[in-house]
Amino acid sequence: MMKTLLLACAAVCAFAAPSKTDEKRLLEELSVEINSTLKDLNHKDDIFVTDLKVKNQQCKDDFFCQFEQVLKEEVSGLSGVIFEHFRTNKKLMRNLDKFNRYHEKTCKPVHIKKHEEILLRDFMNVLKGCVQKRYREM
Repeated sequence: MMKTLLLACAAVCAFAAPSKTDEKRLLEELSVEINSTLKDLNHKDDIFVTDLKVKNQQCKDDFFCQFEQVLKEEVSGLSGVIFEHFRTNKKLMRNLDKFNRYHEKTCKPVHIKKHEEILLRDFMNVLKGCVQKRYREM
């Protein structure tokens, strides 16, 4: 009886644990959504967000969490069709949230000097580069 209970418990834990396939799928979906967003932002040069200074970093889990926070705090509340991708009920933000939850990251507020800004389009390209880097590493 005890062996059966332990085996059942192990099976449930193994089944519930996220797999690399889940992460890869999330990264693929993020890439698609980022590309779609970038098409809409193509000619917008007047929208700025906080620069996370990620270019020389490793695109670690913390940066994905910070990307999500910047988009939530600085972009999601802006009005207009162009900002629809950044609503929390849209795929881009849902997948970014899922990715962070997959890595068990609870996003904390970004503490970066607000005067260090980057174009939203460039910010999204940095996020896209991090997604692609993580995908290649799998």
